[in-house]
Amino acid sequence: MYIKDIISIENYRNLSGITFSFDDEINFIVGENDIGKTNLIEMLGRLLCSGRFDENDFYDRGKPVRIVFRIGLRREEAVLFGIYTDIEQGEGRFLTIAACQEDTGSNIEYYNVSSGERIDLSCISRFNYLYYSAIKAEKRERLTIALKIDGQSLKDRLTEITSSLKTDMLTVCDGLQFTQNVCLRMIKLLAELKSEKSPDELERYLVTGSNGQKYLPLILALDEPEVHQHPYRQRALVKSLKRILDNKNERLGEIIRSLFGIDGFIGQIFVVTHSPNILLDDYRQIVRVYRGKGGAAAACGSLLEFDTDTRKHLISSFIYFKEAMFCNSIILVEGDTEFGAVPVFARRLNIDLDTEGVGVVKMDGADGVLKYMSLLKAFRIRALAILDRDKERSYAGYPDIYFTRYSDFEEEVFEEYSFRQFLKLLAAIKRHSFLKQYLGAAIKGFDGKAFADDPLKYDIPPSVDDSIMPYIKKAALTELRDGKNVINGAFLAEYADNVPESFRQIILKAVYVQDMK
Repeated sequence: MYIKDIISIENYRNLSGITFSFDDEINFIVGENDIGKTNLIEMLGRLLCSGRFDENDFYDRGKPVRIVFRIGLRREEAVLFGIYTDIEQGEGRFLTIAACQEDTGSNIEYYNVSSGERIDLSCISRFNYLYYSAIKAEKRERLTIALKIDGQSLKDRLTEITSSLKTDMLTVCDGLQFTQNVCLRMIKLLAELKSEKSPDELERYLVTGSNGQKYLPLILALDEPEVHQHPYRQRALVKSLKRILDNKNERLGEIIRSLFGIDGFIGQIFVVTHSPNILLDDYRQIVRVYRGKGGAAAACGSLLEFDTDTRKHLISSFIYFKEAMFCNSIILVEGDTEFGAVPVFARRLNIDLDTEGVGVVKMDGADGVLKYMSLLKAFRIRALAILDRDKERSYAGYPDIYFTRYSDFEEEVFEEYSFRQFLKLLAAIKRHSFLKQYLGAAIKGFDGKAFADDPLKYDIPPSVDDSIMPYIKKAALTELRDGKNVINGAFLAEYADNVPESFRQIILKAVYVQDMK
């Protein structure tokens, strides 16, 4: 069971007119602050759990809230629900549901769009929506003594089971406090269902697999789980929770079976996040909420269709594009030196790329530039690329791809240097030794050792400063090209007399051009 898509939204907060499509396993909801990300998962909670929109959910309190959404049901789930489904596709089926609440004093009414039949909330609530906010929740989730299961304290029973397994809940939850908190919420949910439902009623909440095992459907919505987590732990907790919903955490499975007689969960995860570190390596799991011309809008990775080669390339490279999902625009560069240089060039232009929401992505060559630009544009992120002049024959005419005036980045920047500034650069990156040959030919009595020891204090006549750059160019470019890395790129950008025009233009375009909507 999973939410396939939201087909239409009317009069709900700031989300009216937006459509969403979701991955059937895990979705990361990204976007800038106050754009509507939390509104989305709270809307799902109203639809799947409470069955009622609050007064503040109505954008216009004089009009109803109407939402049409589609759910995916595996064959055994559709039989369990006893609901006519619209489309059969392989082993799965889809059901389109219209949800309407006429005013603030009424409840949501649900209808099967195909048949017009009314659907009871008790049927919808079998999704078992569980919302957990890292900001609002207690740091440590606890089971109260008052919570019972089969007449015994749930807390005591859980302690007995973990002790018999020679473990504890934190260990079961991969040593992650956040995962433990969510697991305890899941256990509370099961305990409440067991105490409130008769055995026959509880059976109707479960899905029976082909092997006879029993699973509880679950929609898990997490709001900013990255809070207080370092980058690696952020990904670890998402992987940990996904293992639970994939029923691959065997110890937790034993605990759930012992407590409730079920074998695990089957469902879907939604994660609202501001952190690129928490994202997994698949762009199809991203839902990006952004500001369109008429307000909030969404770009959904699950809808993107690329040819097989492009899709594989983008998934294998997505690790480098995660931060881009949080940017307004992106500058694509070929290699390390450009990657190190662009932020420095921007600073010298009195532009803070972070403030402007502009990111820089290194492509490791130009071969994938069209694939990367198509991905970014599909997510409504403006993408600009600057390539070496020798790539112009392959990519001339493509919009938003720009080229250096000279053969490559190193030559482009070299042309912006005076000798004195170039000497400062070479001294900083400790690659000035090759100059001894040229200065020895130009300066009578040149002391190579003294120059090598302290090049910036060596007395070089102004006449040499004015004339030597053309003579050293070939050797200088060899030195620069042999030392390509991010640090040297930053130094190259820092010491140049001027920002190259090609880079000045693309930075200004990335910052000031109207965001593509």
